[in-house]
Amino acid sequence: VTVRYNAVVARNNKLREETASLQIRKASFDSYYWKLERSLVQQNKLLNAAIAQATEDYDQWMEDLGRISDIRDVRYRETIQYNIRLLERKCALHQESRLKNFFLSKCADLSVLKEQAKAREGNRGGFVAQGAQ
Repeated sequence: VTVRYNAVVARNNKLREETASLQIRKASFDSYYWKLERSLVQQNKLLNAAIAQATEDYDQWMEDLGRISDIRDVRYRETIQYNIRLLERKCALHQESRLKNFFLSKCADLSVLKEQAKAREGNRGGFVAQGAQ
């Protein structure tokens, strides 16, 4: 019985040493676990902040694209209006030059006709003056 008792006590001591060793290892693993847990929480916070910033940047980018599109639409409409005004002015200038040319040709024709009339008057006056003498 004593031998058996001593064997059981020896085994019990070994188990206690093993339990103490396992508790030390558990404490070490728990320390690593909590360090990794804190690191993971910090990385998750950074990741969430990065996602929030990216979402905000994307929303801003979409707003900027909308504004760019609006500016392009306004510029397109203004370009069309400018081209219309330019065509209207070209048409008015063309019509004005045609009218000016018409008046110039009519004035030239009128001056030619006046010269011809003076020449006829001069010829008639000469005939009348010669016939009276």
